[in-house]
Amino acid sequence: MRWLKYLGILLVTLLLSAVLLVIGALIFLDGDDYKQPLAWVAGSYFDSELTISGPLRVHVSGELQIQAERVQLKPHDDSYLLAADSLNAHIRLKDAIFGLLWVRDLTLTGFYLKINETESGDKFDWENFTFPPVIVERADFKDLVIEYQEYAPGTLHRLALSELVFDDVNDSGPVRLRAQGVLQGRNFSVDGTFPPLETALDHQSPKPVVITLEGDQLYARLDGTITDPANGKGMD
Repeated sequence: MRWLKYLGILLVTLLLSAVLLVIGALIFLDGDDYKQPLAWVAGSYFDSELTISGPLRVHVSGELQIQAERVQLKPHDDSYLLAADSLNAHIRLKDAIFGLLWVRDLTLTGFYLKINETESGDKFDWENFTFPPVIVERADFKDLVIEYQEYAPGTLHRLALSELVFDDVNDSGPVRLRAQGVLQGRNFSVDGTFPPLETALDHQSPKPVVITLEGDQLYARLDGTITDPANGKGMD
């Protein structure tokens, strides 16, 4: 479904944008108050309003650690709304500066994302967009809700996950995916395996992928290889 493709692109772009927001804020900071600089960067560079109602902690060493509570990001054109009760991320800083988003650990609870389709259709050139390089060692989502509102005929697509875990086992692979939730009113579970992270940026070697979805009158299985995930090439 087209809206699922849009959803994946937006999630990756927003996560990378969040890292760039923090890096941009570091230029202006003098002390522990990150909220005002982050809000300024969000408004100036992403035409969005960023609100952090709870505590915010940022620690920079060999990696960037972000802890925040009651976060909301809303663009001025109302094309989407993103909110989370809590966020905890560990990101390799040197890679992010050069455009590679390497997430060592990402934990989100109470995550909500709604995408609103506009009357004029998509303003972004989705067909020619490619994912930024992203590597995730571990991700843990609790109580995640994603909605996509079509402009016409007005259909609302809704995905709710009680749990989503993505983990590189023992930092050596394979990477495992586990999820449980509700899609379009139907309960489902997902299990999957992906190749070790060390092969993620190798666009020449084929990478085996197995994903199984099971639920109420639902069954799907993806079993094959891919060489270049960012551009969707080499799919078998």
